[in-house]
Amino acid sequence: MPRIKLSQDDNKYFTSYFDEDLGMYELFWNKESEDMEDEDYKTLMLKDKELLVAYPDVDFFLLDNRNFLFSMSPDLQEWSAREITSKMFEKNPNIRTAILVSSDFIAQLSIEQAIEEDEQTNETTKYFEDEQEAREWILGL
Repeated sequence: MPRIKLSQDDNKYFTSYFDEDLGMYELFWNKESEDMEDEDYKTLMLKDKELLVAYPDVDFFLLDNRNFLFSMSPDLQEWSAREITSKMFEKNPNIRTAILVSSDFIAQLSIEQAIEEDEQTNETTKYFEDEQEAREWILGL
């Protein structure tokens, strides 16, 4: 099966895919994320989550945050943990998540705080600077 693009073409903040062969959701942030508003984040992440739940075999997340330049407020971090992360882990508590770190310190800190809001993710989430290392870890190679 192919790698299916989930994100809409008019989404300038990120591009996302689902690889049916690997069971992997991939999200690649764009530098335009610096101009994103909280409501943009919520709307786009909810759309992606709705599309992704249609696939029963999601085992891996690869989140490429190297160009993620949006700083999430504490309220948005809590919302993201409650509405996105925890919902995906309810479906599969063993999802392995590899996160490529943001070049922006504040944005990276907000990502880590959002991830840490959901205690389920601590065992299955790891941060990387190198995409190849992230892919190897996530697939157990």
